[in-house]
Amino acid sequence: MNIPAITGKTVLVCGASGLSGRAALALCLAAGATKVLASDRKAPTEADPGGTIDVRPREDTDLLDDYNIQVIVTAPGVPLSNSIFKTAAEKQIPILGETDLGARALAINGPGDVLVAITGTDGKSTTTALLAHLITSATDLPARPCGNFGLPLSGLALLSGRAREALVVECSSFQLELVGEFHPRVAVLLNLADDHLDRYPSREEYLQAKLNVLDNMGAEDIGFFPARLLPAARARNGRVRLAELPEIGNEIVYAGEVLGPREIYNRPWAHDRSNLAAALAALGELERAKLVRVDRNRLREALGSFAGLPHRMESLGAIGNTLFINDSKATTVQAVDSALAALSPRPTFLLLGGRMKGGDFSSLARHKHAHFFAFGEASAHIASELGRERRYETLSEAFQAALSARARLADTESEAVVLLSPGCASYDQYGSYAERGEHMRSLVKGLRNHAEAGPE
Repeated sequence: MNIPAITGKTVLVCGASGLSGRAALALCLAAGATKVLASDRKAPTEADPGGTIDVRPREDTDLLDDYNIQVIVTAPGVPLSNSIFKTAAEKQIPILGETDLGARALAINGPGDVLVAITGTDGKSTTTALLAHLITSATDLPARPCGNFGLPLSGLALLSGRAREALVVECSSFQLELVGEFHPRVAVLLNLADDHLDRYPSREEYLQAKLNVLDNMGAEDIGFFPARLLPAARARNGRVRLAELPEIGNEIVYAGEVLGPREIYNRPWAHDRSNLAAALAALGELERAKLVRVDRNRLREALGSFAGLPHRMESLGAIGNTLFINDSKATTVQAVDSALAALSPRPTFLLLGGRMKGGDFSSLARHKHAHFFAFGEASAHIASELGRERRYETLSEAFQAALSARARLADTESEAVVLLSPGCASYDQYGSYAERGEHMRSLVKGLRNHAEAGPE
C-alpha cells in the first residue's frame, strides 16, 4: 500500500494504545513506513516482535530528534496543545490526524467510496447509524457507519476485497482539528452547544474545529447546517453549497414526497426527528447527485425498522408506574435539556453528574416537571447551579434517592420517569459512557428482580 506521506518515512504515532491509534499504527506499517515509534501517556503499546515498532510511554519532544521523526500521526484524543506538536511545527514536521491518514489511504487505494460526514455536539452517532441504515436498506449501495462510530478510517483502509460503499463518517471536533485531505461529498453539522470546554478555550474555537469539515469541499459538494450557523459556514468556505437543515412536522417528507405520518419512524422523541430530518436531507442529496437510487417503499420500511442505539434515550422498561430510561450518552447540558423536554409533563427524576465538560446546568431549572439528583465529581457544582443542597457520591446513591422521592410523590398512580441523562463525561468513576449505562441497567434489573420476588 502506498501513502506518499508515510511510505519510506520514520513516523511517530501519538495516542497509540486507543482504537484510532492502533488503527493508525497498523496502517503506517502496511504503508511501508521505515520505522514507527508508538507513544501513549495512558498505556504503552506492545512492541512489534520484528523490531519495526519502538514504544515510549510519553510524547516527549526529545523523541523528534532522538528518532529523526519525519511525520507525526496522532489519535484524536491527544490534545494538540501538547508541546510535542508545537515543537514539530517549528521543525516543519508534518502532523496528520488519524482520520486524515485513513482518508488519504482510501483516496489512493480504496474502491471509490462515497463519503458523508456527520458532526455536531449531540446526535452524531444516532444520525450516522440511521443514515447508514437508510442507505443500506433503501438504495443500491451498501453503507457503513465509521470514523468516531465503528471502525476508524485507518482501520477501514486496511480491509481487503472491500466493494464500493457509502461511508457515513461520524466526526468529532477532535478528529476535525487536523482535517488534512478529508473530503466528504456531503457534510452535516447537526447542532452546537457548549462541550469539550476542558479542551477548547471558547465555544468559538470549538465551532471552528467543527467547520474544518468544509475545508476540502467544493461547488459539487453540499453542507447542511442549522440556520444560525450558516453565516459562519459561509465565512469559512464560500465555494461549497450550503443549505439549512430541514425539520419534520406531522408528516415525513423525502425529496418533496410525503412518505407518511411521522409515527412511521420508529423513534418517539423530538430530537430523534431532528436527526431523521438531517439523515433524509443527506440521502436526498446523494440521490440528486445520482450516487444512489432510492426505493421509496423500502425507505418507508427502513424508517420503521431502525432500533436506535444503546445508551441514548434507551427504555429499560417500567416497574409499576415508573419508566426507567438510560441516556448515558447524553454528556452535554443540551442533550439533557432535549431529554427533559421530550418527557414533559411526566414527573422526571433526573440522575446527572460525572466529570464536567462545561455548560450551564442552571438552565435545566426551567423544566418544572424535573427533580434533580446530582452525583459524582461534578455533583457539588451541579447542585450549586440548580440551587439544591443534596448531592450524592455515586450513581447508586442517586438512584436510591430518586426512588425514595418517587415513592413520596403525591400522585403515585400516574406515570413517572427515572432518567439517567448525566450531562457530563463518565471518566470520574467509569471507563466510558457505556460502562455507566450498563451500571444503570444493572440497577434497574436488580430493582425488577426484587419487585418480582415480592415481600419476604
